[in-house]
Amino acid sequence: MKQKTISIYADIPTVMDAACQAIYLCGWEIKEMDITSINASHGSSCFSWGETITVQVQESNGASYLTIQSKSISIDWGINNKNITQFLSAMSTLIPIAQIFS
Repeated sequence: MKQKTISIYADIPTVMDAACQAIYLCGWEIKEMDITSINASHGSSCFSWGETITVQVQESNGASYLTIQSKSISIDWGINNKNITQFLSAMSTLIPIAQIFS
């Protein structure tokens, strides 16, 4: 399992809209969603039996903090890191990212 947190100077609905679009651009399927979280999945491939991707957004001090987590169903083989990088790349085309945390 891997995760990263980013800060974005936008309200939660704006960040959630961008996150949904980023998930679509990544080719993942949204399984469940509410006001501040999204559960998505990435199907199996020759390198993995699939991954679960979770996005959660919180607001604090005028910024939104988005945490993305990728968890493999089987052995990681670096796919979780790839998923996070792909998501952050898609997000950066949709909304300005203020800072990326570990």
